[in-house]
Amino acid sequence: MIVTSPSVVETTNVTGEASKSVKKDDKSLGQGDFLKLLVAQLKNQDPMNPMDNTDFTAQMAQFSSLEQLMNVNENLELLTTSANATNSAQAMSLIGKEVKAEGNSIHVKNGIASDISFELPDTAGKVVISVEDQNGNVVRTIEKSSMSAGPQQVSWDGNSQYGGPLPNGLYNYTVIAKGTDGNVMEVATFTRGIVDTISFENGIGYIHIGELKYMLSEVLEVKEPETQADGEQGDDTGESSGQETEDEETTA
Repeated sequence: MIVTSPSVVETTNVTGEASKSVKKDDKSLGQGDFLKLLVAQLKNQDPMNPMDNTDFTAQMAQFSSLEQLMNVNENLELLTTSANATNSAQAMSLIGKEVKAEGNSIHVKNGIASDISFELPDTAGKVVISVEDQNGNVVRTIEKSSMSAGPQQVSWDGNSQYGGPLPNGLYNYTVIAKGTDGNVMEVATFTRGIVDTISFENGIGYIHIGELKYMLSEVLEVKEPETQADGEQGDDTGESSGQETEDEETTA
């Protein structure tokens, strides 16, 4: 592209003014300024009463300390930049992955539903899982007769109570678990979903699952999402490896 002479002159003037502005606003003393002050002090000292060796040595020690501190600061900035780049690359690799975090949401996409994850503090005699849409309507209920204490993972086919596939999106769920004595116990629930996007705010990385937003530090587990073939295979066998299957379902 051809650039005319007036444009070059104008660009140079703007750059020169910007440089002057930066220099004018920079009021901090750097390593070069400290050295200039020291040299000026030596040039203008009284020949009949020169600087004491102790004072000169102290100033040189200060100059050496300043140089070392500036080098340390530069190295820290490089390390920070490198760490941020590494964290960004790792965060980007989560896009399209299924993650687990604290919460009570599950994700349905293309007929595949993420697993329902929760943790029981004790053995439960009966567990009822209610899946709700964003309007609070119960679209699926799953009942299990007995579950042991510890982490639990229940798979479901992403269909509604009436057998039809649910639309893509996020759904909430609640777990009501009763112990063998009939008392209701507290249940820790977790969110599972596919990461759509990654964002960074003030140096902190966030994952986005639909309208949900979690810090990277809140992610508890990452895995490859199930494919349609995996879902069909799970339906044929009636169970998935390491997962609980649906025992009984109630109708609306």
